Amino acid sequence: PAAFRPRAHNHASYASSIEKGRPVLQGLLAIDYLAKEASVLGWAQAIPKFAADLMKYVQTFLERTYERCRTSYMEAVLEKQSYMIIGRHDIDKLMRLDPASACLPNAFSQSNVRNNSSGAGSIDVESELSDLLLNLRPIRQENLIRDNHKIVLLASLSYSLELVQVSPQNVESGKPSQTSSSPARDLALSANEYRKLAIDCLKVLRVEMQLETIFHLQEMTHREYLENQDAEEPDDFVISLTAQITCRDEEIAPFVSGVKRNYIFGGICGTAANASI
Repeated sequence: PAAFRPRAHNHASYASSIEKGRPVLQGLLAIDYLAKEASVLGWAQAIPKFAADLMKYVQTFLERTYERCRTSYMEAVLEKQSYMIIGRHDIDKLMRLDPASACLPNAFSQSNVRNNSSGAGSIDVESELSDLLLNLRPIRQENLIRDNHKIVLLASLSYSLELVQVSPQNVESGKPSQTSSSPARDLALSANEYRKLAIDCLKVLRVEMQLETIFHLQEMTHREYLENQDAEEPDDFVISLTAQITCRDEEIAPFVSGVKRNYIFGGICGTAANASI
């Protein structure tokens, strides 16, 4: 549906406020407004007699919206290597330990981030992740997300989901005391599901860019280089990779903040350095 497709002008700049043009997916924006309205009603206890039914109504819409977002996510990542990789236990563990994950929305234990925030720890985690990804060579083009529209969709989904996941928490905090705890638990679970899917979108994008880097640079193994001779111009695969990074950075710019873009593209340098050794 059109309500779950990204809408933004090309090369538009990111805006943190919806009023200033932040391109949140329309379907998620609608459920966000609904949840916020329910939060206000619950806080004011304007209609306590119907509060529980109202919460169930909001919960139903949250669940249906989540399922639609999950479907869009799966359509973008199905059978792609980056999606399968983030589900691996060893990769997931290292991504949790990676200090770069501190920018994710309440994603991982902050103690892990603090314990691995030192320079040496950061380098070790990044190097180990790169080694695991390099061991997957050769990377095949059909296993990558080549459609930039799907890249944009994942970026848009991530930030829209992150926005909406706050609303169930607000509804829960604003519920009248007469309501049972079951709706509150359901709303908390909804917020957690939205948050996890938002994180998965970002993790897929980060790993995808690392795999793209390996895909382009693995061409080096089929070429010969002279140690003492400077290259007159970059290899064609380097030019192609640079163009790909630039294009995707411009495409997702309206949908993702600078911090999240740094996370998405931040693993490229380490991967490229290890691939060149």
